[in-house]
This record gives sequence, C-alpha cells and structure tokens, in this order.
Amino acid sequence: MPIQVIKAEGCPACQEATNYFKNKGIVIESKDVDDLTREEVKELQAKYGKSVEIPVICNTTTGKCCLGFEEKAIEEVVKD
Repeated sequence: MPIQVIKAEGCPACQEATNYFKNKGIVIESKDVDDLTREEVKELQAKYGKSVEIPVICNTTTGKCCLGFEEKAIEEVVKD
C-alpha cells in the first residue's frame, strides 16, 4: 500500500505520523516539504489552501489524503 508522507524536520506531528506507520509495520515514502518542487507546492495549495498543515498523508492508490496527525483520519486514508 503506497503511503506518502510530506513532512518537515522538527515537526512533532510529522514525527508522530512516522512513528505511527513504523509501529503498524507500514512502509511509507517520506518527502520533506523543503524538497517539494514549485509545482508540487502549488498543487497542495490549490487542494488544501495557502497554509497547508503538515504532515500531508496520502494513499497514492486511492487518492485519499489527510492533514496533520489524527489517527482516525489516518486509518481512513490507509483503508483500501
């Protein structure tokens, strides 16, 4: 199940999300927000607004995403 997590260094919610997936045995693709291209940033802003909360957690198969660290929302994203 391809899960992508866009995160930032020093972000407590991002670390919680990373630990959540590690504890569940779910392999994630991590991407640092500072490494996003201008187009990727514009795409996120178009979808979520100018101020995007991180982490952004997406299931790349279903297209489901959630912002921030909330277990219930993450469980919905992870579901196929």
